[in-house]
Amino acid sequence: MALYGNIVDRFVTSDIKRSNSFKTYGMCFPVGSTVGKGFFTKCSGNLLIKSQIKQLLLTEPGERVMLPNFGIGLRRFAFEPLDEQTYTDISTEVHEAFLSYLPNISIVNLGVFFSDQTDYKGVPGLIIKLIVRPKDTDQLIEVKANI
Repeated sequence: MALYGNIVDRFVTSDIKRSNSFKTYGMCFPVGSTVGKGFFTKCSGNLLIKSQIKQLLLTEPGERVMLPNFGIGLRRFAFEPLDEQTYTDISTEVHEAFLSYLPNISIVNLGVFFSDQTDYKGVPGLIIKLIVRPKDTDQLIEVKANI
């Protein structure tokens, strides 16, 4: 019988077992938002979930090349009166988009608010506040997006 290589120490095998834990990584959104870490940075955990949700909320249908139906198109509601019908329409759009593109995240609470000033040069818009729960945990995550 021939033995090739070295016998692995038990401390090395325990390090290998610990390093095999599964962790999901993705690109942070918005692109270039992490200062000092480069333009395209990766994130994981709650930051990844927040990035995925913001990307879904802020993308207009047709903007993604390989996914033309991706996005919600909430900008069309920016100049609508914020009444019960508009809230229902926004809520329906958000829930349908989550079912299609983020099925592993459930919406606990959805709030739609009118804002006199959003991030774009003082133009009025909407603020969408979500409290979500990843389906594999009991942790709640709060996400805010300015439309």
